[in-house]
Amino acid sequence: MTSPSSVFQSYCILHPESAVSDENFAYDDTSLAFKATEEHAHDTALFNKVFAPRTDQAIVYQDVGDAAVAEAIDQWRSTLVLAFGSSGSGKTFAVTGGAKRFSDRGLIPRSLSGIFEALAVKPDKEE
Repeated sequence: MTSPSSVFQSYCILHPESAVSDENFAYDDTSLAFKATEEHAHDTALFNKVFAPRTDQAIVYQDVGDAAVAEAIDQWRSTLVLAFGSSGSGKTFAVTGGAKRFSDRGLIPRSLSGIFEALAVKPDKEE
């Protein structure tokens, strides 16, 4: 049986305008700590990886999507990408990318390219 940590992964992509210098907000490679009100202690959320504001889309895909594409091709494993956040938090940009620059492609267009690239080099099976 596979352990849940290897099956389910969570990532946090910080919005480019995140107040990372705010004393009520802190992050490192795998956690995000925040204090919502004066009455509450800091809450901490754990992730497989936290991406800093303005992380290049190619790096996000390399860490999040590349392995999922390889598993889909080699092991027939499915992948679900769920983007969660408030309005304007960057969900659409992370998943689909920006329309102005090719380098801003998000997870979906990069994953589709990755699938076709992997299939192009995969040998055909004999029936």
